[in-house]
Amino acid sequence: MKSAATPALSVSPQASASRYDCLCAGIVVADFVGAPIESVPAAGALAMTESISLAIGGCASNVATDLAKIGRRSAVVGRVGCDMPGRFVRDELARAGVETQQLVETPGYQTSSTLVINVRGEDRRFIHTFGANAAFDGSEISLELMRQARVLYVGGFFLMPSLTSQRVADLFRSAREAGVPTVLDVVIPDPTNCWRELQVVLPWTDVFLPNVDEGRQLTGLDDPVAQARAFRSIGAKTVVITCGGEGA
Repeated sequence: MKSAATPALSVSPQASASRYDCLCAGIVVADFVGAPIESVPAAGALAMTESISLAIGGCASNVATDLAKIGRRSAVVGRVGCDMPGRFVRDELARAGVETQQLVETPGYQTSSTLVINVRGEDRRFIHTFGANAAFDGSEISLELMRQARVLYVGGFFLMPSLTSQRVADLFRSAREAGVPTVLDVVIPDPTNCWRELQVVLPWTDVFLPNVDEGRQLTGLDDPVAQARAFRSIGAKTVVITCGGEGA
């Protein structure tokens, strides 16, 4: 076990009878995934791959889909563009059993996308565009909607430029007052100001879910237990550090 945690989440009686087991808010992404290649091509060169596939990605989409697979009632709250990748994401989520009523088409933005480059024997490389996720500011999560959920999950924090730490703290405070437990997941393109922003959010966060690499970026510590203690010290109630194939 690589976590520092308090007892299990307490869910209010109102939340126990809710419409959703989890309201999954945050980044929604269309992933363009290349099959493995032998090496990254030099400038001006061409590398061949067996296939390039389109898949749903992003923290909110992935968590909602995984929950639906195990029979949980999930809904995505997020933004996509008025384009083919956005329609694909919506259709795939619906096919998986995820409610998409709160997935907003956002004029003037393309759907957030990631180009995933796989090289044999190496870690994956990612090229990402914010797309419609740049317009997500938390106003999409109304108090009425929040009260319909047993758990509120916000995923991809730090990868939504319009979603401020104070806004997340206010949402999580409202959720706590409504008896709805909160879960925070992050993606870290640049760790420069992240610690300061977490100091605003984590006191209102019930479960914080970074991976060990993100924990290292944020704390400067290698040991996941030490990382978890550092996050607890600035307010998180429960911290779970995921460690890839080693578990959490």
